[in-house]
Amino acid sequence: MQHHTKQKTFMQPVLFPQSTVNNPFEIYARKLQESPVYRDEAQQVWGIYSYEHCLQLLTGNDAHIPALPVLPAGTLNDQVLTIIEHHTRLNNGTAHRSTREIAMGLYNARLPISPIGLLATSLSHKNLRNEIDWVQEVGKQLPLACMLQEFQFNEKDRESILMYIAVLVKIMVPDKTAQQIAAINAATREVYQLTERHILHTPSLYAIAHNVSKVSFPTALAMTVANLVGLMIQSYDAGRGILCNTLLQALQHRELAGQPGKEKAMGQLVMETLRYDPPVHHTRRVLTNDVLLHGQELKKGDTAILVLAAANRDAMHFERPDAFDIYRANNEAHLTFGAGAHRCMANHSTVRFATEILNYLLTRYPRLQLLTTEITYEPAMNVRLPKEMMLSLS
Repeated sequence: MQHHTKQKTFMQPVLFPQSTVNNPFEIYARKLQESPVYRDEAQQVWGIYSYEHCLQLLTGNDAHIPALPVLPAGTLNDQVLTIIEHHTRLNNGTAHRSTREIAMGLYNARLPISPIGLLATSLSHKNLRNEIDWVQEVGKQLPLACMLQEFQFNEKDRESILMYIAVLVKIMVPDKTAQQIAAINAATREVYQLTERHILHTPSLYAIAHNVSKVSFPTALAMTVANLVGLMIQSYDAGRGILCNTLLQALQHRELAGQPGKEKAMGQLVMETLRYDPPVHHTRRVLTNDVLLHGQELKKGDTAILVLAAANRDAMHFERPDAFDIYRANNEAHLTFGAGAHRCMANHSTVRFATEILNYLLTRYPRLQLLTTEITYEPAMNVRLPKEMMLSLS
């Protein structure tokens, strides 16, 4: 039996650096029309573009999160390996249920704060021309800084984590250079140790580790540290992307800031941005069973790239998918936060966070202008993150 059936040829590869394309949604639209389930022989992956099939693989039992590549013993230090082993985003089945319970416990142990005070401080660091780089001064700082305060980290530890986070996120990169591995080991050692110490001295966090059943306390503590570090990693790239993309849309729809009920309208703008221009463009799965999708036979062990940004613009699920419409009846059905067992637990708080930021920013700075004339993007494949957004506050 052949591995897959004949399909139309569209030479754009499934995986590409986001920095190399001006408009990936044009690529996704062609894929949806011609080959919504597409085999890329050169990259040895399947591209899954349709909403129906992305949702099927996210919520069913035919695919799971792939393990990170195994490196030679001694390459990654014990702290990195512990995070990889116990982080809920990288687990499946029974292990995922256990680690997700810990992650949910951590998430619920936060002491929510308003981000406005920290935002005002960030904006005070503007230059003499009253300008600020939204990416560097806010996007890369504010989401994680708020989260660390919510978990009651002291100022010194917050500064250390913020200093190391850009290296720490590379734990999730499948292919690492020797230089990256050395930097990851050093950063993770520091962050792991201070996070473990913080958990042991914070009663609400200590209780989470103490209450884990069926494992020893050292193992429970390691699982708790791994998932708290995992939340830090998630808040960095995803938080940055959401703050940048929602602001770009808000600046194009400024009329929302001045109308009655603007708080609700801005929340709807955030939700529609998550569908229309999400920071996360795809996620990876490995097939655990043979499965037939759109006439294509995917084999057990095959790698599938679920292009969530394409699914979010599938005309079979969203009417006028390429129109930005905050009043769309089903914009909450986007797949940006995933679906099923691995759905992001911070979906609601993320929307509230971005909404509060935008409402404050556009009210406090009604003449806010974007100075960057052409947005360029980081050379990442799975996320589309602006590199710079210079703003004039006046």
